[in-house]
Amino acid sequence: MTLTGNYYYDGPALPGATVVPTEFNLYKDVRRINATADVADLLAAGTLCYLTATTNASDMTPCVTEHGEAAAEGFICVVEIKQSDPYIATTTDKAVYPNKLINATTTITLYTPAANTNIIVIPLEEEMNFWVLGSHDGSFDTTFGTSYISAANGLIKAEGQPTGATPDKRAMTYLSLATTANQNWAFVRFKGVRMYDAA
Repeated sequence: MTLTGNYYYDGPALPGATVVPTEFNLYKDVRRINATADVADLLAAGTLCYLTATTNASDMTPCVTEHGEAAAEGFICVVEIKQSDPYIATTTDKAVYPNKLINATTTITLYTPAANTNIIVIPLEEEMNFWVLGSHDGSFDTTFGTSYISAANGLIKAEGQPTGATPDKRAMTYLSLATTANQNWAFVRFKGVRMYDAA
């Protein structure tokens, strides 16, 4: 796993105590909201999610591929890191932040709460800089200055760069702020809904 630093970011290769570092979001309203997991075994810290309000009024579900293409998918959050969590079994490997994945192959269920249990989410604002998950198996790569879109299970994936007069689709988009290789985590800037071509 590697993160190649640059003039904008040259720090650790994964988040510390929060997925939305204050020092990179000085003029943003970083709101931490109590919510519940609508599904089990997917909502680890760094997972992108949206409000479904099925069983509970605050139920969050992981985002889907090309999230934001439909008008109803405009509200998006990222799951925050929690210090200790009664809903997740704490081990010596993840005693302090039990829902924060490492940058290697992991068993996602060890880092996620059961359905209908508490999570904390942060609503994303355009130009907010934050940590997001691209994989659970330490295989995700990003390139500084390249855009990515929402993927299945609340992750992100590479997009086709828009060309010509009629880009194919639109989706929530995230600009990479550092080049990474063989990681789960990526440091990105939320760009809102943008056009892109199918990869």
